[in-house]
Amino acid sequence: MKKTVILLFTLISLQSIQAQTKWMIITGTSYSSFNTDLMALYGFEDYRADYISNGGTASSPANNSIKVNGYIGIETDINVSEKGFIKTGLRYVSVGDSYNFTTPEIQYQDGYGSKSDARFILRPRLDYIAVPLNYGFRPSERLTLYGGLTPHFNVDNLLRYNTFSGNANDVKEKWERLDGPVNASKMVLFVNAGATYNMSSRTLLDLRILRSLGSVYDDGEVADEFNEAKIISVELGFGLILGGSKKSTASSN
Repeated sequence: MKKTVILLFTLISLQSIQAQTKWMIITGTSYSSFNTDLMALYGFEDYRADYISNGGTASSPANNSIKVNGYIGIETDINVSEKGFIKTGLRYVSVGDSYNFTTPEIQYQDGYGSKSDARFILRPRLDYIAVPLNYGFRPSERLTLYGGLTPHFNVDNLLRYNTFSGNANDVKEKWERLDGPVNASKMVLFVNAGATYNMSSRTLLDLRILRSLGSVYDDGEVADEFNEAKIISVELGFGLILGGSKKSTASSN
């Protein structure tokens, strides 16, 4: 990892002395899920069954949904031709999955007086430092397309789950975490493709689709399905463009 980061900053430093250097600070939302259903292996279906056997009620089955999280990063496009460039940088990303079921015993009430069943949630989460290594091209002045590989280095591995306390008129939700439930792979290589649309000379929208080539877990003491689990993620973000040259828009009469 250290060699990769040193190489990255060497490239950025060389590029920074040129007038064409363009930095992009991008943050947004990620939508991710495992490519295989690990809900039963994580014990969430058993948790729902135990909840019911102990007198609780559920108004939905245990559901495997999509985990919504966020990311932030700084990237640069290093020009290699008139329309071609190499996109690289550093990103902090969170991915995972989300399981839930609802119970009518605990209800939330919004400002309009309507009530909804509370939801018990279990969320496996993995956080990474990612180093995108992409090649891209510009089909137009506003649009860029790119694709490549992105090594992800694991920095956090946990389960998040919620609990409820209080009475029917004052329900409080609390989030707990369990660290390292299954050993995570230290580095996972992702393949990715994306598109950036420049809304102005200083703002952009970015859409990126990623899929891990290897398993995000590496644990010899758990079910094989964990060590076969890959992540699929879609990222949608907004960015600010720093530096770079502006083309003159003045025209003569």
